[in-house]
Amino acid sequence: MCKGKTIALVVLAFGACFPALSAAAMLDQQYLPRIDLGARISEGFRYIAQTVTAGQQGYLTEADLGVFLSGTANDAWEVTVQGCTNGVPNGNVLVVQDLPASAAGTFGSSSEVPMQVVFSSPAFFNAGDQFALVIQAPSATPGAGHTVGIWDGAFDQPYPGGLAYQSNDDKNFAYIGAKPNYALAFETFVSVPEPAPATYMALALAALTCRRTRLASRRVGI
Repeated sequence: MCKGKTIALVVLAFGACFPALSAAAMLDQQYLPRIDLGARISEGFRYIAQTVTAGQQGYLTEADLGVFLSGTANDAWEVTVQGCTNGVPNGNVLVVQDLPASAAGTFGSSSEVPMQVVFSSPAFFNAGDQFALVIQAPSATPGAGHTVGIWDGAFDQPYPGGLAYQSNDDKNFAYIGAKPNYALAFETFVSVPEPAPATYMALALAALTCRRTRLASRRVGI
């Protein structure tokens, strides 16, 4: 009984010294500029992307994008999280999230609210990792006059952690604009994982072993 109580007390003590990290999603990165330009989805390019640099270690649980339906378009969306190489999307898809057309409000209307993308299988990133948020409308046919949505953005208002890109094959991306100074509106949210209960137990057992060693040392006069 005494041993069990000792271990329980040590676990509680270590729990107090090493509190669990919050698992609630927190705002990590944000780019909400004065909007002066919009990237047209499917107007010549199927994929529109914004690269992001993680500021906080954790799971990317949500991304809010400044994406809105254009005109009478009613196409469903696919949002992916991709890896980056030298700051450019590399086609390595880490997460796929499908969304209905209604996930985006209508451009220029009272329902113009950001698209909320909650990832069902969040990807984990360390602080400083770069990744890309990529959107397409799979059923749309890219071409002149085929705009299905607009992703609000701005130029000459830099987001230091990334740029806006476009592609037709989801692998070869080029930055949007005549020079790399364009970014798209977004917010990212991360959830920091809590230490596993086994971690507390391991620390508790280590502390208990250390305590027993000290007591034994006193008994033998060391």
